[in-house]
Amino acid sequence: MERRVAIIGAGTSGLVACKYLLEFGFHPTVFEADDGVGGLWRHTMDSTKLQSNKQAYQFMDFPWPSSVKEDNPNHNQMVDYLNSYAQHFSLIPHIRFNSKVIHIDYVGGESAEQMKSWELWGGNGTPFASKGTWHISVQHTKNLSLEVHKAEFVVLCIGKYSGLPNIPEFPQGQGPEVFNGKVMHSMDYSNLDNDTAAELIKGKRVTIIGSQKSAMDLAAECANANGVMHPCTIIQRTAYWFFPDFNSWGLIVGFLFFNRFAELLVHKPGEPFLLGLLATLLSPLRWGIGKVLENILKWKLPLKKYGLVPSHSFLHDLSSCLLGVFPDNFFDKLNEGSIVIKNSQSFSFCREGLMIAGEAKPLETDIVIFATGFKGDEKIKNIFKSPIFQNHILGPATSTVPLYRHMIHPRIPQLAIIGYADSASNIFASEMKSLWVANFLDGKVEVPSIREMEKEVKLWEDNMKRYEGTYFLKSCFAHFSIWYHDQLCKDMKHNPKRKNGFFAELFEPYGQADYVGLTLAMSVATSPLLRPLHQLQFPKCPRLSSKSHFRPRRFHFLTKRTISAISAVAAEPELRTQQDQSVEADVLACPICYEPLIRKGSPGLNLSAIYRSGFMCKRCKKSYSSKDRYLDLTVTAGLKDYTEIQPARTELFRSPLVSFLYERGWRQNFRQSGFPGPDEEFKMAQEYFESAKGGLLVDVSCGSGLFSRKFAKSGTYSGVVALDFSENMLRQCYDFIKKDDTLSTTNIALVRADVSRLPFASGSVDAVHAGAALHCWPSPSNAVAEITRILRSGGVFVGSTFLRYSSSTPWFIRPFREKIVNKTEMKSPKEKPTKKLKSSPRGLCGGTITFLLFTGVPRICSHQQVDDHRKREYHTAEHITIKVGYTDGAPPWTPTNKGHGITSRPLKRDPESLT
Repeated sequence: MERRVAIIGAGTSGLVACKYLLEFGFHPTVFEADDGVGGLWRHTMDSTKLQSNKQAYQFMDFPWPSSVKEDNPNHNQMVDYLNSYAQHFSLIPHIRFNSKVIHIDYVGGESAEQMKSWELWGGNGTPFASKGTWHISVQHTKNLSLEVHKAEFVVLCIGKYSGLPNIPEFPQGQGPEVFNGKVMHSMDYSNLDNDTAAELIKGKRVTIIGSQKSAMDLAAECANANGVMHPCTIIQRTAYWFFPDFNSWGLIVGFLFFNRFAELLVHKPGEPFLLGLLATLLSPLRWGIGKVLENILKWKLPLKKYGLVPSHSFLHDLSSCLLGVFPDNFFDKLNEGSIVIKNSQSFSFCREGLMIAGEAKPLETDIVIFATGFKGDEKIKNIFKSPIFQNHILGPATSTVPLYRHMIHPRIPQLAIIGYADSASNIFASEMKSLWVANFLDGKVEVPSIREMEKEVKLWEDNMKRYEGTYFLKSCFAHFSIWYHDQLCKDMKHNPKRKNGFFAELFEPYGQADYVGLTLAMSVATSPLLRPLHQLQFPKCPRLSSKSHFRPRRFHFLTKRTISAISAVAAEPELRTQQDQSVEADVLACPICYEPLIRKGSPGLNLSAIYRSGFMCKRCKKSYSSKDRYLDLTVTAGLKDYTEIQPARTELFRSPLVSFLYERGWRQNFRQSGFPGPDEEFKMAQEYFESAKGGLLVDVSCGSGLFSRKFAKSGTYSGVVALDFSENMLRQCYDFIKKDDTLSTTNIALVRADVSRLPFASGSVDAVHAGAALHCWPSPSNAVAEITRILRSGGVFVGSTFLRYSSSTPWFIRPFREKIVNKTEMKSPKEKPTKKLKSSPRGLCGGTITFLLFTGVPRICSHQQVDDHRKREYHTAEHITIKVGYTDGAPPWTPTNKGHGITSRPLKRDPESLT
């Protein structure tokens, strides 16, 4: 029998909950009181916009469209984004609009006494109890008709920042009833259409009660409407910490507080003894960072002048999810007098307006707007018909709503609440919770006993009280959000470590892009080709054959990836639709078996199409999808339980710092080593790529996309693939592309891949470029063999490298040169030597391929030659025409069950042919 699941609310939480439940095979019904999706975003002030950067506020697998150029989209753009999400994932047919849920009632279950004696949640510890069902009373908002729907499980996504406004109480004769003007809550103002709201405040003296985000936005909107003629007055009791903008400050806060190192500085619920000791020892560092930020804000902004310096710490607001962003030109409005701020602990109403404590005269005003928040706990309580469940929700006055994993009430069966607890990014937190609930309903997540859940809830509540003080009732876990998501990952049997590399794991901020892999389903049990890769393990001192290309020849940074195998995850359902396959499906190939990938999604070789597409190898039953704006086509894509050793020269360029600096000064300094500069290098490459016009170009080791963008903008090629092994380089490449409007319509795709296992079909690429990259490859010989395989007959490879080295050359790029430099004769571009190999490498059948290798460092023998070298001439190291053809009908590499899972069969070439 199919289990009925109901979702109440079609805001961000309700939509993402519906999406994941559908993916797990359920058929939920969503009840939405409004006539469209969006929830709170449909009812906001005209000036409301996203306070965080849009990249930090989006769904994992649905990025903002390229048409949205703003970093902080407004509320209309946000509603459009949510509408697009609902349409893209076919959620609309499951939503019943204009259906307001009056209350829900648990019927047919056991008695209250029996439920009280339960040891396991719901009596049996499963999401679906054997007897009880929820009866959902729904009123149609148009015709007011009533209906009762039944469901075995209910997901509450009604939020806590709407519906039930929090208005202070006043003594008799001192409240709004004695005021001649108009009194309303910010919720009422937000529900007005833009024209009605503008007409309401135009030419009026407006006073706003409150000091948080909505109060500041509302004050700015009133000041824009009335200017200094009718100043808007803010009466605040408590000041809070605000940023001047989020785009720059958000990045700073992300690196300082939203990474694993930052969470080592705070105590976490359920932490082991050593982590607790470390948090105690490091807590002064966190306190110092907070004080530094406070002083910077007070130095940069005139907070003291306008009475906006909070009496509490910056860390307090961070832990309580109370940080905000000042509206645009807010201090200009304060300076000109269109906004006035008054600090007061108490006030009362009078006929003319407000009597403020400490002032002799009343503040005359026409409209008073309370921006004093909402009663979120009572809103959730009121949706339950049962008084028992209502008491379970509210509990003691000194307690927040007790939810295990911030979703499950230990004493309320067959129900989950999503969107109640706050985090640094609520849309991301809701997505993680929705994924957890979907796994829970599918039987992949188990919950402990009721007693253990209540103990866990108490641990989290005590921790929030410790850091949030009186504001712990907001139920915010921003200061240890990674720790929280770690618990969800462990519950879902995924490894919580989502980064690549020790330093990235420790110091890079965490966000939704790091968890994209949780939604991928792959086969590890059914594919014999994949099983060895899952077991790929390298000790720090590997005992490998001296001929093995896995054996390090120099000291290496041993980077251990311990990423959760999506253990024994079932294979994705076979793709049944072929209608949206495109030509690229024949170009992109599985990096394991080199079979063409089957594509599902939007056609096209561009960022948007690739990001929204899924790829699958029919032979391996392995799926590949985009992560963080790039398509991951490495052999370990999506796998989270493996270790690897990469040379230092490779790991260097995976560093976030080097990736950020690469195009901001690092690459330009190559001129000091003989490179003529990016423009001249690009021009020279274009000359040699003349025969590849109109074809597909792959920019291997593209870095931040310096040359990839140039190739794409030239319009010379039908498509450009920017390919790199470094995740951080690809992120930088994406950022540069998005900032260049001329690239918005070009066919450029970002792909993460290993140069030694290029994910392209044999003979499918017309041109390959590798700028200043060969010396960074772990195995240049294997890489060259791969490039040979993927190039068409007549294809061209152009590469550049620091081929020669001196005593000052960094040690980590020497191994490749030591092997190659003595076999290569330096040639001037004017000589253009052409040589043919005596033996055929494994690769394409028939035809020739031209290899051109440039070096920025010519042979130097004297000081005079050093001076001459400053002319920055560029030199050709090799210009080789290669005959290619299979010797045994096999590609250069095939996976085997021997050794460590993959072996290589190197090219058989006559060494003398390379001299």
